[in-house]
Amino acid sequence: MEVLYQRSGGSLYSLAYRIVADQQVAEDLLQEAFVAVWRRATFYASQSGAVQTWLLSIVHHRAIDDLRRRATLGSVTLDEGRGSARSRRCGSKSGNPYKVSRCARL
Repeated sequence: MEVLYQRSGGSLYSLAYRIVADQQVAEDLLQEAFVAVWRRATFYASQSGAVQTWLLSIVHHRAIDDLRRRATLGSVTLDEGRGSARSRRCGSKSGNPYKVSRCARL
């Protein structure tokens, strides 16, 4: 499991962070994903795809579920979770969600 974490942890964290745009939440999601892998390792089928793909799928689904849960609780909007990461990627310093830029068309 340690080797799996060392090989995949960085890319899995990056995916989680890009989706939720919160360092602590991304770290929690990564930990939850590895606990899930530990518990459900017997369900992995190598003929279905690579381990990395399976792990990315787990993290992706958990991150989206977290955004939905937080949106339901009112602590974050779905645009806020995904948009703020996009704003940083595109170099927007204003953080204004109404500002139309070249990145808005991505």
